[in-house]
Amino acid sequence: MIKTGILNMGIHNFRNMNIKPFLFLLFFSVNGNAQVTWKKSELDIGLISELGDIPIRYEFTNTGNVPVRIKSLHPECGCTSVVLEKREFAPGESGVIDLVFVPGNKSGFIEKKVVVETTSDADRTSNLVFRVRLPERIALRGDKFMWKAGGGEEHQIGYVSSVNSKDPISKIYLTSSDATLFGAKVINFIKDKEWQIEIWPFDASNAIKATIGIDVTFASGAKERKELNIAVE
Repeated sequence: MIKTGILNMGIHNFRNMNIKPFLFLLFFSVNGNAQVTWKKSELDIGLISELGDIPIRYEFTNTGNVPVRIKSLHPECGCTSVVLEKREFAPGESGVIDLVFVPGNKSGFIEKKVVVETTSDADRTSNLVFRVRLPERIALRGDKFMWKAGGGEEHQIGYVSSVNSKDPISKIYLTSSDATLFGAKVINFIKDKEWQIEIWPFDASNAIKATIGIDVTFASGAKERKELNIAVE
């Protein structure tokens, strides 16, 4: 009877033990974990001196104890392509993801990202971000296009040219945010090199303001828009 009681009590206690944590640890130790560690997931490239395709590289290491696999990559736009030589990496193995950013007719500050999905246990989705400042395609010199109220409606002149002499401006089109306030015209001042824009207020007796859009088409077919804030103050 004593032995039976001890046996029954042991079985009862074992049945009431919380063995779920033990099973989880056993499962975890058998299956291991995958971990992608990025050297840098955000890259600030800075100012690019010349337009052209921009190569970008992200480096990473599998710091887990089982192989990790890159499942998919999703660039934010068609201007970015992905080059990936392999998709699976052993524990301790390092790899790279190469991007090629094609600026096209973009200029100024650009920020883009690529979403990467992996089998990493910690972060299955990573955002790879890069920032770049592209050179301006359009050079503008001349008057400031500012008038004093009551000072007259004199015409002010500016000159527009392509920063890249190998890709000159072939066409310029001017638009105004309010065509009732300001007049504007453009002429090809120096053929294939420089264009002259002329802007004037119809009535400079009171303070007014508007925006003039300069839509430029280059010989290569690339297009760019530059905006001027003009005002009678």
